[in-house]
Amino acid sequence: IIVSNSNSWLEVLMSGGSISSCLSSEPGHQLGELLVQEGAILPAELPKAIQKARTSGLRLGEYLVREKKVRASAINRLLQVQACERLA
Repeated sequence: IIVSNSNSWLEVLMSGGSISSCLSSEPGHQLGELLVQEGAILPAELPKAIQKARTSGLRLGEYLVREKKVRASAINRLLQVQACERLA
């Protein structure tokens, strides 16, 4: 699902009836920023995690779960929050 207007866009990818990924052009609505806001990771950890996710070919949430830095349930909940906030 892609929702856009002249200033921003949101892309929600679904798999098996659940949100599997959510991409946003809005600052503050990106998964990494939500993880920091929730206290799941420290602000200083985010740039390194993003870089490692990119070099490993994984999405940020997938990388953090694989490295056991964040639980999959927390990623899924934040993806739902991210999508719902933007679609509301």
